[in-house]
Amino acid sequence: MDISKKTGAGNHGGSRAGKNRIKKAASVFLAALFLCSLPFSSSAVSVKRGDANMDGEVTVDDSRQILRYAVKLDACYRGHIKICDVNNSGAVDVNDARAVLRHCVKLDNIDDSPVEVTDEELQPPSEDELLGDLSKYPLPTVPANENKPGYFRFVVYGDGHGIGLSQYGAVYMAEKGCTYKYILSHYFPETEIRFAETIPEKTVYVGEEYDTMELLCRMVAQEIGGIIPPIEALKAQTVAIFTLLKKYNYNVSSKWTVATIADKNSSIWTNSWCQNTLVPTVIETVGQYLVKTNDSSNTPVLTVYSRMAAGATVNCKDEWWDSYPVSVKSPFEMTQKDFVSVHYISAADLKSKIIQRGIATEAELGSDPSKWIKILSHTASIDKNRGYVTDILVGGTVLSKVGTFSEKLGLGFESGCFTVEYTK
Repeated sequence: MDISKKTGAGNHGGSRAGKNRIKKAASVFLAALFLCSLPFSSSAVSVKRGDANMDGEVTVDDSRQILRYAVKLDACYRGHIKICDVNNSGAVDVNDARAVLRHCVKLDNIDDSPVEVTDEELQPPSEDELLGDLSKYPLPTVPANENKPGYFRFVVYGDGHGIGLSQYGAVYMAEKGCTYKYILSHYFPETEIRFAETIPEKTVYVGEEYDTMELLCRMVAQEIGGIIPPIEALKAQTVAIFTLLKKYNYNVSSKWTVATIADKNSSIWTNSWCQNTLVPTVIETVGQYLVKTNDSSNTPVLTVYSRMAAGATVNCKDEWWDSYPVSVKSPFEMTQKDFVSVHYISAADLKSKIIQRGIATEAELGSDPSKWIKILSHTASIDKNRGYVTDILVGGTVLSKVGTFSEKLGLGFESGCFTVEYTK
């Protein structure tokens, strides 16, 4: 939720069916944790190049398996590439499948000498490996200055308050192969998933009572359904919203506190993907919520979210009242086509807004517009020159807190991360 923007459970404790469903999910989760905690030994085996199914011979069946890797019907990891990349292109593609097939029917020969492959290389890479070095992601492209004399040029990065989960960041991470648990642990560090023992049948939302499960599905649909995200990003969004519902004890006083909801007749809610994928995924994921690690009180954390963070998320204390969530790197969305927006505002219009809003007087501004505004500090979330503005001097007044400048002047910037320059 950008704040700037059917279970079987029964009332007061939930039905037996609701409890059983949640306990079953918890059991599966704990079992998975146990399996993941078992010691892993990495041993190497010798495999002929081209022997995709590792049965000891290079046959037509291997050509078929390589083709499945090439068209992404099966997952292809580092070990599979070592075995199947017979043309040494660095990847497994249809040309490798063709080369193996021609080798099998004796039209050509491939180098089928053995390669050493470890168990670890045949397993999925870790999320850290999938994402790579977060400090080396490409920086955003900024449009050229239109050189408009007498105008201020504001270049704005990202979209939303930037605190907590970045929705587009979650989508990127999921597309790379990260799980929803990893996504949540990245944006909400030092937290762990707990399971609600009960889910009330009804939730009060802005003074009206709703079926809790339907309300949750409509919230998720409204907040991320328009993107049509990968399943793992969808699960991360579900956990974030459910955590907030639980935090506010299923009584939401304002739609900006947790999420807005999709209208039952809207295309976001009625489309086939939403009904056939989103709703079942939400039902599967419901009941999981985030708390600080080792918190015996089971207090849900503030799992807020926004559309696109600007290089890194914002420390909550730099914007609102809470000390959590904290800032984490989020460079994943910086190449999105609408990550950067440019706003030109004439000196006359900006001067009028500053005076009308009581931020500075005409005398305090002076006659030189280039001296009206100066960014004093920012979070350096993108690089040393760009970040969320934390202090900005307007005339003789210092405005503090991320987003304050745009809000006070009614400029409608997409985020509090911006730069400003004046063209004489």
